[in-house]
Amino acid sequence: MLNRLKLLSLLIISAVIAAVQGCGSTPLMEEKTDTTQNPEILFGTAHGVNGDGNIVVGESTSREGVRGVRWAINPPTFAALNPSSGWTRSSANDVSENAAITVGYSARGRSERTMSEWIQSAVITEDPRALTNEIDSSEAYGVSRDGNIVVGWIKNAQGNRRAAYVRLSDESVNYLGVLPGGSESVAYGANSDGSVIVGWSDSEDGLRAFRWEKTGSTTGTMRSIGVLSGGSESTAYAVNNDGTVVVGWSALQDLTRRAFRWEKTGSTTGTMRSIGVLSGSRMCEANGVNSDGTVVVGWCDPPEGLRAFRWEKTGSTTGTIRSIGVLPDGNTSKAHAVNNDGTVIVGQSNINEDPLDQRPFRWVKTPGTQTGVMGILPLLP
Repeated sequence: MLNRLKLLSLLIISAVIAAVQGCGSTPLMEEKTDTTQNPEILFGTAHGVNGDGNIVVGESTSREGVRGVRWAINPPTFAALNPSSGWTRSSANDVSENAAITVGYSARGRSERTMSEWIQSAVITEDPRALTNEIDSSEAYGVSRDGNIVVGWIKNAQGNRRAAYVRLSDESVNYLGVLPGGSESVAYGANSDGSVIVGWSDSEDGLRAFRWEKTGSTTGTMRSIGVLSGGSESTAYAVNNDGTVVVGWSALQDLTRRAFRWEKTGSTTGTMRSIGVLSGSRMCEANGVNSDGTVVVGWCDPPEGLRAFRWEKTGSTTGTIRSIGVLPDGNTSKAHAVNNDGTVIVGQSNINEDPLDQRPFRWVKTPGTQTGVMGILPLLP
């Protein structure tokens, strides 16, 4: 195992704070833009949400370039998560249960990037740290609910991406390996304490979703969770709190793609099932799952355009998939993450019928119904 992590000296940077409006209607907050920005390149997306749904993280264009963002709903504020020292842009991909740790990447050039962590401190200031300072390229996609395990990929000496995790408590970097016959792997999600990690690895059978489970202090076993019946490849994006439910997508031989929900049934086995599609869809992906595995979110491509969906379990092996709609004047949407109880979903939707004009959204379920309200989160100035 590699244990060469050297954290950069902590650099406290005051975040960009903006006063925003109350969050009862669309937009949730007042959007701040600037005339120096090129309106043709304005965009934003929400990638992650914390346990109670109050904190959302993602990315946005700004005067300084693309920046990670942390939105708070109550009280309503939003702040830039600036790149680590020496890097030029950033993106936030996930946030811990209590919102104390946000992870993502800092980047420069077209492809060089490094894992980054922002620690929430007093008066909404941020502390950006490059987690893999000595390694050429890496990215953090997820963080365990307790905020201790950061997962993603690190490029090795051969130039291949390898799934890895950083344990913040002892500043160690640990590789997960690859499936038999594979050379590359990527980790996307972790359960509550980081003892289960999911992602993809190439293998002698092709691209396969994996589930890695901890067996020692820094060791574990990576296993393929297979493909849907008639499937050719698969990828896992998220896992629930106790590590027993994994979601992602599986490609079929007819070049369609189905969102799946895999559930553990034995010590090392489980069953993968399609969660269905929105009517007329050929492609669907599941990107997020709630704490107990009963709500899954993602997107499908029905004839009217990409649509974010929410699937809810209704029986031991069944559930119902529903579109959660689009922002006003939009015609596409994708859901990226869901909070603990499945009532708050975040993602992106276009506005002005322009597929490039993507905006971050936060959808909140209306109590006692299967519907909800989708609100716009503001871009950075």
